[in-house]
Amino acid sequence: MLPSLFLAHGLPTLIYENNKYTRFLRNIPTTIIRSVPRAVVVFSSHWESNQLEICSTINYKTMQDSPKMTEHPYNIAYPAKGDIGIALEIQQSLLEEGINATLNDTRELDLSAWFILHLLYPMANIPVILISINPNLVLEEQYRIGKAIALAKTHDILILGSGGTVANLSNVRLPIDQHGNRAMLFDNWIKEQIETWNIEKLFILDELAPYAKWAVPAKAQIIPLIITMGAGDKLKNGTLLHREYMHGSLSLSAWCFS
Repeated sequence: MLPSLFLAHGLPTLIYENNKYTRFLRNIPTTIIRSVPRAVVVFSSHWESNQLEICSTINYKTMQDSPKMTEHPYNIAYPAKGDIGIALEIQQSLLEEGINATLNDTRELDLSAWFILHLLYPMANIPVILISINPNLVLEEQYRIGKAIALAKTHDILILGSGGTVANLSNVRLPIDQHGNRAMLFDNWIKEQIETWNIEKLFILDELAPYAKWAVPAKAQIIPLIITMGAGDKLKNGTLLHREYMHGSLSLSAWCFS
């Protein structure tokens, strides 16, 4: 059975870099996954919708959504293919748990998705099922979404969430020493709740976690973590694979849920 993974996407400039984090990502297929997935289901923090949408496209286009903080033009294509059969399987699993999800055959692969996929599977030879997130749902409902599709892992489907635990883009340009240790305090709190599987506290992290509003001002960034954790509900085993920081306000963290 494949695990579910949460991988921070960080700043898009990482796609051009050869550093500790990008090397870690490139090694995941041989060190963590160790088998070729039948498909990859991706929950992207960059695709928000008022109801879950499952991409049913056959041939993806690569969205060039370069943010203002990078001057790099994107000339990278990730020509992944979809799989309508698997998209329908995922939709059915959600519907059986009372979670509505519609199909979308026009959505392009956004940066949050293709950046991670490009590093994991650069040949773009594994089908991709992109799924939106609904930021209006409470975290308990996000967890339930992951739990509802967990069976896909037993069918050699990799469930992947792309976002960020600490993702304060407005503070990226501040000197690192001005951030203090807020990012680490927040991340350590998240780590404690995951390792003890204290989902009751995790679901109200806005109220309990130190510097929560500073760490994740955009709730969409942390939702893929909760979904992939939900997909690991059966064994309740979360392992922190990697953690470092960009500019003091972006956490490059990676979690594995078996």
